[in-house]
Amino acid sequence: MVELVPDGPVSDRDDFRRDQSNPDGSFDLNNVEPGKYTVLAIQGG
Repeated sequence: MVELVPDGPVSDRDDFRRDQSNPDGSFDLNNVEPGKYTVLAIQGG
């Protein structure tokens, strides 16, 4: 699983984006607002 977490205070959980990666490791994170984010990748999560 890949998750995009906004940096700084978060007022709306809808700002988070996540997707399950495909077997080839690719993923899509759609409708991301401009800003700074941290990307998390979790294996077996």
